[in-house]
Amino acid sequence: MALIPHFRVSSICMFFLLTPALGYSAAGPHEQTLSCSGTGPQSAPTSDIDYPAINQLLLSSSDQQRLTGLPVEIKKLELSRAPEAGLVKQRLQLSLARSYAALNLSGPAILTLKSLPVSSPQAPEALLLLAEIEVKNGRPKAAVRWLRQMAELYPEESLSVRGLWRAAELNHPHSRQALALWQQAAQQADDALSAAQNWHAKSQQPDFLDKMNSEKLSPELWRLSRSVFTDPAFASADALQAEVRRQLQCLTANQGAQLRRMEKNPQLLADLSDTVENLAKQLGTARNSLALLEAQSSESSQRLKECLANSKSDCNEPATKVASDSTRLVELRTRVSGLEKRLAFLQQEEKSLRVSSGHDWGGRTDAASSLSSKLSTTKAFMQALLQESLADAVEDWQALSAEAHYRLAIAQQPRIQPGLTPPK
Repeated sequence: MALIPHFRVSSICMFFLLTPALGYSAAGPHEQTLSCSGTGPQSAPTSDIDYPAINQLLLSSSDQQRLTGLPVEIKKLELSRAPEAGLVKQRLQLSLARSYAALNLSGPAILTLKSLPVSSPQAPEALLLLAEIEVKNGRPKAAVRWLRQMAELYPEESLSVRGLWRAAELNHPHSRQALALWQQAAQQADDALSAAQNWHAKSQQPDFLDKMNSEKLSPELWRLSRSVFTDPAFASADALQAEVRRQLQCLTANQGAQLRRMEKNPQLLADLSDTVENLAKQLGTARNSLALLEAQSSESSQRLKECLANSKSDCNEPATKVASDSTRLVELRTRVSGLEKRLAFLQQEEKSLRVSSGHDWGGRTDAASSLSSKLSTTKAFMQALLQESLADAVEDWQALSAEAHYRLAIAQQPRIQPGLTPPK
C-alpha cells in the first residue's frame, strides 16, 4: 500500500520544474570563440495526452460516466511519453476514487486511493477521503489513523490541520485524546505560519531569486508557493532567464579567451587585419578571374554546339577546349569558395578581438546591456509572483492559525459556552 510508509517523505512533485542555469563549459587546450546566438534549451515535445477528453470527464456531473471513462484515460496515460503523464494519472485516480465513494463502492475506492504514492500532490486529499470512507463504513478509529498519518506526513499542508480537527471531532470534541489533536493542529498551523513569514521576508531580498536558482529548491518553499511553480507564465519566464544567463556567460567567456590571446601576441590584431586585407584582395582577383573564365567557357560551349550543328567531322578542338574550361572552372570555383570561408572566419575573429580589446566596445556593450535588461525584467517578474504567493500564504495561515487557537480554546473550556462544539 503506497500510502502507508514507514518513513517520512517529501510531497514535492511539480508540473513545471525550475530550469537550472546553463553552465559554461570551459574551453579545451585550444581556446575557441563560442557562438552566443544559440537558442538554448530545446522546446518541449508536443504532449500526447488528450486533455479535452480528460477535462470533459472531470467536469461531468455523472459519477457513472467517470467510472466508465476515467479507467480508459488512465490506461492511456500509462503508455504516454509525456513528462507530466504520471501527475495527470494521479489526478484522475483521485477523481475515480471520489466517484467510487459517491456510488458507495468503498472497496474499489480504497484500493484506488492506496495506489497513490506518498509523493503525489493528491496524497493529502486521498488520505482525507480514505478517512471519510472509513467514517461512512462505521470505523471512526480507522479514520483517525488515516488523519493522523496525513498530519505526520504533510504537516505544512492546510488540509492536515483540518484533518486533525476532524480527527478530534471523531474522538469526541472535549476528550483528552481530542484535546491533544486540537493542540497539535494549533502547533502545526503556527509552525506553517512562521515558515510562511520567514520565506516572505527572504523573498524581499534582491538576491532571493539568484539564491533559489543556485540551490536545491526547498520543499517548504515549494509547498507554500506551489501555485506559482505550476504557473506556465513562471516556467516560461524562468526558461527565458536561463537562456539569457547562458548568452551573458558566453559573451564574458569569449572576451576572456580573446584577451588572453592578445596578451600572448600584442600584434595579433594588427597581423590579423593585414591578413584580412590581403585575403580580400586575393578574393577579388579570384572572382574577376572566375568571371572571365565563365565567359570564355560560355563561348567555347557555343562554338562546340555550332560545330556539332554543322555536322562537321572534326570537333575535337572545341570539345577539348570545353573540357579544359570545365576543369579550370571547378578548380577556380573551389578556390573562390575557400577564400570566402577563410575571409568570413578571419573577419569574425577580427571583430571578436576588437570587442575584447576595446576597439569595438560599443557593440559588446549594447549586446550585454540588452541581455542584462532582459535578465532584470524576467527576474523582477518572477520575484513579484513569488512575493505575492508568499504574502497570500502568510494571510491564509494567519487565518488558519487563529481558527485553530479558537477551536482549541473551546475544547479546553467547554463550560464557557455549554454545548458549543467546533463545526464539522
